[in-house]
Amino acid sequence: MNIIVYTYSVFHNNGIGGNIAGVVKSDENLTDNQMLKISKKMNISEVVFISKNQQKRYKLRYFTPTMEIEYCGHATLAAYFHLFKENYISKGTYLTETMSGDIEVKVENDGRIVSYQQKPIFGQTITIDSIQDIFSIPLESYDISKFEPKIISTGVKDIFVPICSRADIMNIKPNYELMTEYNKKSNTVGFHLFTFDTFEKNSTAFCRNFAPLYGIDEESATGSSSGALGCYLAQNSSISKSSYIFEQGDYMKMSSRISVDVSISNNEINSVSVGGYIRYNKRYNLIL
Repeated sequence: MNIIVYTYSVFHNNGIGGNIAGVVKSDENLTDNQMLKISKKMNISEVVFISKNQQKRYKLRYFTPTMEIEYCGHATLAAYFHLFKENYISKGTYLTETMSGDIEVKVENDGRIVSYQQKPIFGQTITIDSIQDIFSIPLESYDISKFEPKIISTGVKDIFVPICSRADIMNIKPNYELMTEYNKKSNTVGFHLFTFDTFEKNSTAFCRNFAPLYGIDEESATGSSSGALGCYLAQNSSISKSSYIFEQGDYMKMSSRISVDVSISNNEINSVSVGGYIRYNKRYNLIL
């Protein structure tokens, strides 16, 4: 069987960087094992498979090199940019099926894609002591003045860890084995570290994301985590606002910029969306 995989750089920063996602329009009803095999062969953080459900709406499934996950932000944007670029769809808003639930995806005139995520679920707070050995940085490097490490999900569960400075976040030495075990025990996907010490004045936070349990040691742009982080910040009165820009990937020399919008009324989050620009990379022909 010959399978065509298109790759796109999502959340690129003025044409450079971004996070690569693979896109397969899988009308031929690929099996789970075939989709996983394709993802392993591509060996990028995620490949998204597009099909249609019984209501003729688009259905997205996401695979890392090791397993299927419920939702992936940057791969969702890549999928809809591909559909737009190949003239399957035009500008508009589309209700989309994912394993984490139905979401809306908006295609704008200039090809910018916006994905609406599930409303946030705030889980348990994590103690610094329980994760300190994972990152090998001193206690004073954790910025717990306004935020504590916490499990949050807008589609997948990550652990969010506040760090004092960009130097601190750049100097961490992650122990992937310990991290994997912690994510297994806490039923989470990965860790999302953030600091308010940014490269650019209009950015809100600089971030790094790790998910070795899912075959991703580090990711250059993480849409799902960015949406959840926006919700976490929106809960804090001193930082709360409607729009955020997150930097990610600079440590990997894959600079990414992720826009997040959070709508709040009566102290309740009504919606969260993640948007960005996408660049076409390459077409691959795989033989299964």
